[in-house]
Amino acid sequence: MHRQRVVAVEGARTRGSGYVIGSRLVLTSAHVVPDAAETEVLRPGDGARYRASVAWRGTPGGRDDAALLSVTDPAWVPPDGAAPAWGRLVTDRPGTPCEFAGMPEIIQRSDRPREVWQATGTLNPLTGRVDNRHVVNLREVPAPTPDGTSPWSGLSGAAVFSGDLLTG
Repeated sequence: MHRQRVVAVEGARTRGSGYVIGSRLVLTSAHVVPDAAETEVLRPGDGARYRASVAWRGTPGGRDDAALLSVTDPAWVPPDGAAPAWGRLVTDRPGTPCEFAGMPEIIQRSDRPREVWQATGTLNPLTGRVDNRHVVNLREVPAPTPDGTSPWSGLSGAAVFSGDLLTG
């Protein structure tokens, strides 16, 4: 995972996370972005917002709950380095190490730039297999919020890596 490729994704009424997989292409979750709507991407610690449009969108909450955004803003500067390598789990062995990074609301502060939360855990490949979803067993879990909202809000769309491979 390359930290300069982790971004926040913000729509009119939604917030999530994403990962830059090409010079102007961002992978996120379909339920983060409204169908065919303009959205924005933000880099952690940077106050700049960059316009993006939905290039493709799967089914929110479905087996293909993913979306690709095209960053259309002329001010956007693509991250350095190669795009991520893709992979999939081809084992049933439990405890496959993984990591992901995103921007959940639980660690954001209103007077500060967007912040990143990085998590590590393991995947048990058989868990969630029928529904085509990986279930991550986290080593650390964010604390519940004082107002009762989900501490995970804003994390949807974060890319999951197993080793150097983007797997989910």
